[in-house]
Amino acid sequence: MSFTVVETSSVDNLITGITHRVTETSLDLTASSGVLARGTVMALNTVTGLLVPYVLGGADGAAVFYGILGADYIDNAAVQSVVTYKSGQFNQAAIIFSGAGAVSDIKDDARLKGVYLEVVGNNDVVV
Repeated sequence: MSFTVVETSSVDNLITGITHRVTETSLDLTASSGVLARGTVMALNTVTGLLVPYVLGGADGAAVFYGILGADYIDNAAVQSVVTYKSGQFNQAAIIFSGAGAVSDIKDDARLKGVYLEVVGNNDVVV
């Protein structure tokens, strides 16, 4: 049996625990979204259907939690496909907001969607 490496990332303590399965999807990111780091909270623009960084109080769906960015992305003038985590357990200290927002703003909505943001202790499993 052989395996193919599809994606790699360095250890950053974003994903934690093994109780909930991590699932991901690939959607298009709005062009010129800026440099976004793995762990950035994302929303889905209700007008364009494209991913945008979450912003507390944002318009057109930008204030509705969608998922967590699965890799670093550099600014691009064109729409690009990005990996977004849709479920799993995540270290809330590793979550990034590119604009206004805090974990407390999204924690309940994220949990309803299968994303669990947790405080990680010294004995917790992190990958």
